[in-house]
Amino acid sequence: MSPPTTRFFSPQWAAEACAAWNAGPSAAVKATKLQKYWDWIEDARQRTDATLGLAVEDLPGAGPDCLLLRLEKGLCTRAELVARSEAAARVTYLLTGTYAAWRDLMSGYDAGKTIMYRKLRLEHGELLDFFKGAYMWTESLACLQTIPTELPASELS
Repeated sequence: MSPPTTRFFSPQWAAEACAAWNAGPSAAVKATKLQKYWDWIEDARQRTDATLGLAVEDLPGAGPDCLLLRLEKGLCTRAELVARSEAAARVTYLLTGTYAAWRDLMSGYDAGKTIMYRKLRLEHGELLDFFKGAYMWTESLACLQTIPTELPASELS
């Protein structure tokens, strides 16, 4: 029996995103890379005090289309959903992608490639500062893939 799913970009999903961010990668994922890599990521997390916005350009249905994650020393201390139009004034970094890009990411597409191939684009924030922590951001985004998620149907599917 599969675990219950949570509707994408619902308040419950936002809370689960915060928890998944804080849990970090599983032991099985950590075993796939050198410990020095994870040590570097932990060091980068400890230096991260920021608000990260994750926005969906064409989210099906009504409701907020941007998740704000407040990070203190790399840990998520608050998650809230807002309209993308209000996010830029409140974030350090804003990553934006189409619903199709988010659907692919949540279905298991590589988080690093999602950023590298600009499926999620840095729409707001200092590019150089963001990419100084690129591996930390991508590994943390990959943690969101662990949330059993119910994705809304898209008219373009």
